[in-house]
Amino acid sequence: MEKKCPAQNQKAFTLIELLLVLFIISLWIIWATSLNFNSLNDQQKLGIFSNKIVTAFEEIRSNALLGKWIWTSLEVPEKWKIEFAPSWTGTIQTFYNNGFWVLHNNINIETNFKIEEIVCSSIDWSFTWSISGTGIIEIEWKDLTLTWACDDTRYKKIKTTLSLKNNFKKTLEINTVNWLIESVQ
Repeated sequence: MEKKCPAQNQKAFTLIELLLVLFIISLWIIWATSLNFNSLNDQQKLGIFSNKIVTAFEEIRSNALLGKWIWTSLEVPEKWKIEFAPSWTGTIQTFYNNGFWVLHNNINIETNFKIEEIVCSSIDWSFTWSISGTGIIEIEWKDLTLTWACDDTRYKKIKTTLSLKNNFKKTLEINTVNWLIESVQ
């Protein structure tokens, strides 16, 4: 009887089989990382969109509090306001007033972005009111009075939820007492 060497009973992978397995694993890794990058990209786009809105609010607040004049004239507007509405398309508009409202800046809401809701609330969120139409925040420079879409004087905060393709959401909260603007989510 012939004795078989133990090495002959073992089966090994060929070089081609190993390369094929490595190729399949690398394709899977490339596919998985591209999904994460697309997700991160959409979150960054939503962050950029929310920063545009924050910048518009901060510009209006600063212009009103500093008594900023318009263009080359030294005329200081009596009032400043910002208008925004829940929609998929449209604009966020800022205005100044010296007897009549004049458009100052127009921020286009790009495709797939949406202002989903606008909610007014008390400082402690004990009562809220949802705005169905256009949200308006208006500041009068000479005595720093504030009027806005939330008619009741108990409402001191406004919260707006932004979304991109209904996949990602971000909430901005504006405190009209201290004028802080913060991202809640």
